[in-house]
Amino acid sequence: MKTDPFPTLTPMPYLGTLRCAFGPTPDTACGAPAAWHIAWHLTPGTADFSLVCDPHMTEVQQRFVYADRHPAAATCDMPGMGWLVSEPSRCVLAPTAPNGQDAR
Repeated sequence: MKTDPFPTLTPMPYLGTLRCAFGPTPDTACGAPAAWHIAWHLTPGTADFSLVCDPHMTEVQQRFVYADRHPAAATCDMPGMGWLVSEPSRCVLAPTAPNGQDAR
């Protein structure tokens, strides 16, 4: 049995709160409060991101490959934010994130 190291990403509608998007579709997503913001890859123009709860972050770490993560914050789901690659990484206004990508 071959296991894909990358998840199938499905867009989740904006709900106004940080919610776990782990699940096969937005309709079946977990929906628990998000604890982590994951950057699946940070390729310019095609970056993908997800918000997940603590239990699902554990599963993500066991099953998938991702580029970076940081604790979820209100800024993570705001328009115009970017991913700042640093120690620790975080979401910032895109013009201040020269090495990052749009986090939306």
